[in-house]
Amino acid sequence: MENTSQEQAPQPKELKKKGTSTGLLVGVIAFLFLLLVIFLLFVFTDIGNTLCSQVGVEECVKTEVEDEIKEDNTEVNSLENEGWALYSIPEYGFSVEIPDTKEDVKFEDGQSSVKRWEVSRIDANLYGNYINSLNLDNVEIAEVVDIEYAPLWVPYEMDAFRRRMLGVEELKVGVYDKKGEVTLEDIIAVKEEEFNDAIGSIPGGLNTLEGDKWADFYKSDAQIVDGAWCVSIPNIAGEPYQDCYVVTDNNIFQVSYEGMNRITGEVSDIDRLVEREKVVNSMKFE
Repeated sequence: MENTSQEQAPQPKELKKKGTSTGLLVGVIAFLFLLLVIFLLFVFTDIGNTLCSQVGVEECVKTEVEDEIKEDNTEVNSLENEGWALYSIPEYGFSVEIPDTKEDVKFEDGQSSVKRWEVSRIDANLYGNYINSLNLDNVEIAEVVDIEYAPLWVPYEMDAFRRRMLGVEELKVGVYDKKGEVTLEDIIAVKEEEFNDAIGSIPGGLNTLEGDKWADFYKSDAQIVDGAWCVSIPNIAGEPYQDCYVVTDNNIFQVSYEGMNRITGEVSDIDRLVEREKVVNSMKFE
């Protein structure tokens, strides 16, 4: 019998176009990468800033301004004395540079300590007459900043005499709040009266300052800051004490310590005294 069934010839399988889909994927990735590069150029370079200014967009990234700010911060934070530390009280606009000087101290009983510069803030109301207060109406002492070069610890029996025996240096910065109008001329008038009282209280035989002029005991001192004024008041019980005053919009600052060098301009070659004057000259008042 004749086989009438017809065998169909096998058809070739259709090949998948893998090459086409792969190329499409690569193209999409390349396009996205290009967009990312353009975006970064736009945001972080001056090209973007130029385009922003041309189309009127307000929030442009000012790279040049950022650089200027960084430079300004560097200038503000730079210290006059290399290796020292900056101590500041922002609420008063006050800052001072503190030396990194350290010195080992040994006592007769074999104990030892370290002498270095320390800063502490003292509530003037708790410590009474801790500083030779400025007797003026319309001012109120807020606190005292004590800057001291001294041993961190001393034996109890030496504590009362440690300043003379151990070469302690101390600066006191009285911070006063202004309750009304106060000028430098007001301060000068009060200090002149205090000077005259001090001269008058010295017994005649001991009064080596009799006949000295008031003008020889004060001066303006721009080494601290423009507008600073310093005065030295005699002290029959020891060295004269010197006060330097700075008047700002809201506060009066009184820098007080022993000596007369701010007036005479003479500074001892003793290292710690030279360093003390550098501390005073580093003070900033805003």
